[in-house]
Formats: sequence, C-alpha cells, structure tokens
Amino acid sequence: MVKQTEAFHNFTTAKQQIWGYEHLKAEEGDKISLTTHGCDVSESDGSGWHTNYIIDCGDDQYLLKSVELTDEGNSFPENFELFKGDEKIFVSQMFQGASPNPIVKAQSLHGQLILSFTVLDSLEAERYSTSWSFFWEGGVPSEFQGFEQMRAVFEYDDRLGFLATDLSDDMTYLYYDGKKVSPPYNSVRLTTCCAADPHVYSLYSNGVFMLMGQRNDEYYLTEVVLR
Repeated sequence: MVKQTEAFHNFTTAKQQIWGYEHLKAEEGDKISLTTHGCDVSESDGSGWHTNYIIDCGDDQYLLKSVELTDEGNSFPENFELFKGDEKIFVSQMFQGASPNPIVKAQSLHGQLILSFTVLDSLEAERYSTSWSFFWEGGVPSEFQGFEQMRAVFEYDDRLGFLATDLSDDMTYLYYDGKKVSPPYNSVRLTTCCAADPHVYSLYSNGVFMLMGQRNDEYYLTEVVLR
C-alpha cells in the first residue's frame, strides 16, 4: 500500500511536514535506524581526515585505509582502500563532509560485507551535494543488477530493500523483496549538505517506510507499507 501527499513546492515546507508526520508515527511503531552499523566500526590509527577504520563483522575483520587528501585543509573527497586481511578488495573516493568518517553503514548479509559510504555529487557556490554509494563484497548479486546509484540498503522481515535508479527510465524507486514498491521520482532526498538527515527518510517496526521524493521540481512525502 502506498500513500502520497499533495505536492510541496519547496524542500523546507515538505521537511516540516515530515517532522509532524514522524511525531504521529512514533506512536504506532518504533523507528528503525538505517544508519546503525550491523558490524562494529572503530578508529584504528591516524587522525582527522587521515583516520583509518577497523570494521569487525563476525569472524572477519576489514581495514578502511585513508590514502590521500586531494585538497589539503578542506573536506574534499579522499581516496580510501579497503583491506580484508592483507588483500586489497576495494578502492574508492569517499566524502567525509562534517565528519572525518565517511562510513554511513557497515553490515553483513549472508556473510558478506555491505559498506555504505558518502560520496560528493557536486560542489556549487560552496554548497555540497552528497549521496551514498556502496561496496558489496563478492560483487552485486544478479538480481540487483540493472540499477545505478543503489543506496540506503536495508533488511526488514528477512527481505532486502534499497533505493535505486532504474536505468530503463532513469527514475528512482524504492525496491523491496525484488519489486518496485514506490511511485517513480526524479530523485529521492537522502542527505542535506554534508550528512545523512534523519528527517528525510525513515523505517518503522510496523513496516512503514517514509521517504521524500522529488518529481518535476515538486516534493512528495510518501508512505510505503512493506508488509
């Protein structure tokens, strides 16, 4: 079941509606954090923008190592290498924003690491536009291919959900259990400036997923019932 509000013409007004909506939803089900690590993440060594991180998932340990800062003195993207033991398994540019830690969420699914992290989309007039990217150990399974900008990966009721752009129509949807469960949007707002904003999207224990979608310069508050 999908409920979509009337259109809002600016993000601030729409965001105020979310605050009121979350207050009502808090009485119906507990909010599930989409950025709580399923694996343990801790600082290893280094400092500031050059901090390295240890990720412990069950019996496996990973090291996310800072390589270089591309613009000294500014929070511009930095290169990171991901190691499992002595083996380098992933290299990517990540954006640290207001925090030296670029990791949004580290979780394990079927014994494989899924690492969500922040990337920089654009920088205009000193305003950052960021989004999430992710690394899936062993490669993305075939049933999740054919998408781009796959992000906000979550697990609910033993089924996987995520937001992604369908390459066939260049529109963004919420997917759950392998199916599209939301209307199409030009974009789904996950972040504001430098960090994930907890008021932009939410998942509740009763199976309600709330998101802010943008279509044709208008914003929509959408409630999707996953159960």
